[in-house]
Amino acid sequence: MGRASGKGGKSGDGPADEEGPALWKSYTRDISPLPGKKAAPAAPSAKKISTKTAERAAALAPSKPAKISVEKQAPQLDARTEQRLKRGQIAIEGTLDLHGMTQAEAHEKLNGFIKRAYGRKKRCLLVITGKGRMGEGVLRQKLPLWLSLPPMQDMVLKIHPAAAEHGGTGACYIYLKRQRDY
Repeated sequence: MGRASGKGGKSGDGPADEEGPALWKSYTRDISPLPGKKAAPAAPSAKKISTKTAERAAALAPSKPAKISVEKQAPQLDARTEQRLKRGQIAIEGTLDLHGMTQAEAHEKLNGFIKRAYGRKKRCLLVITGKGRMGEGVLRQKLPLWLSLPPMQDMVLKIHPAAAEHGGTGACYIYLKRQRDY
């Protein structure tokens, strides 16, 4: 279906990638810039484009399963509460199971679930994403991203992988911020 490259369909391995810069040059050789404008820079080589695209794709979709990193989050809990959360010793006040949902459905359900729990002044929630195939579940990878975006970022204090008895790496605890009554 309209592949940009030759055999194999991957950038960098077919004759179209080798011809690309030469072809571009032949198309643009008779074009001159408008008066007072500078000529556009030459088109980058196909290998440079494929490298940039690969780097961008790697940044957006990690090949390894996403781990909910405690180190990346600012230390917002006192040490005792943090330990209790890690061990699964804080009472879970709500559970959401996202198994079998599409990304759009899961994101919508998650937002509604957290908004309701936050409105009811709940603190510790359990969200089950499942591990996915080969431990690379899409929902598992997307969950930390979704929770770091508005409006969730204003409600979520801490995210931590669940203890084994609550689903282990296929689930996580979401600790919500306290609402102050002023």
